Amino acid sequence: MMPAFVQLPMPQHVQAALPPASAHVQDTISVEIRRGSTAAQAELPLDARSAAWLREVPG
Repeated sequence: MMPAFVQLPMPQHVQAALPPASAHVQDTISVEIRRGSTAAQAELPLDARSAAWLREVPG
């Protein structure tokens, strides 16, 4: 019978892979939707309203 969990050794010191503190964080998302010969482009802020729009519109 195989054990459900096998513990593996972990190194004591692991360096985090984070971007430098000066890295620019994008605050908008660019969306392009194509249907047939029609294309629509939008630049949206990264917020809850844009997330709701992205769930509803492209569907």
